[in-house]
Amino acid sequence: MTSLSSLTVAFSVSPSLSNFVGSLIAGLVVLVAIGGALALISTNDRVTRS
Repeated sequence: MTSLSSLTVAFSVSPSLSNFVGSLIAGLVVLVAIGGALALISTNDRVTRS
C-alpha cells in the first residue's frame, strides 16, 4: 500500500497547474473551432471573378 501512496504523491497536480492545463485545452478547442469554421466558409463561399 505504501508504493501506491508514493505513486499518488508523485503524480499529484497543483491547482494552478491544473488550471493552466485546462486553459490550454480550452484554447485548443477554440482554435480548432475557428479553423473548422474558416475551412467550412472557405469551401462553401466561393468567389467568382470575371
